[in-house]
Amino acid sequence: MKAKLFVLFLAAIFLSGCATTTKRHNTQIQQLQDRINYLELELEKKNMEMAATEKDAFLSYDYDISLDSKSAAEKDSGKSKLSVKEAQTALKNSGFYKGPIDGKVGPKTKEAIKEFQKANDLKADGMVGKRTAKKLSVYLK
Repeated sequence: MKAKLFVLFLAAIFLSGCATTTKRHNTQIQQLQDRINYLELELEKKNMEMAATEKDAFLSYDYDISLDSKSAAEKDSGKSKLSVKEAQTALKNSGFYKGPIDGKVGPKTKEAIKEFQKANDLKADGMVGKRTAKKLSVYLK
């Protein structure tokens, strides 16, 4: 009889330990899931902040680019850079830009740059790099 009670007692302890372990694991899993949800929200906030910062940086970028060799604009003005107004003027002179020459890189300017790049077999990324600036400088005469 004592042996049966002892076995029953050990079984009760063993089974109660399993329930506690399962409960503890479920609690840990829930805590980890909560942490993952929190981190995903933080990541989304940072992504939105970064996108806004990139947009602001792009819109305020001055587009002063050094040219590979002296262009007509450099010979006339002595400058070694192409400003946004000069890029807009060159785009307008080449027939790709219809907007105002205001020195601001807006959607019309960016689209005109891309179209100019496509027509001149350049990478159409909307950015005035050295090659694009060099080809644009021809239209500043």
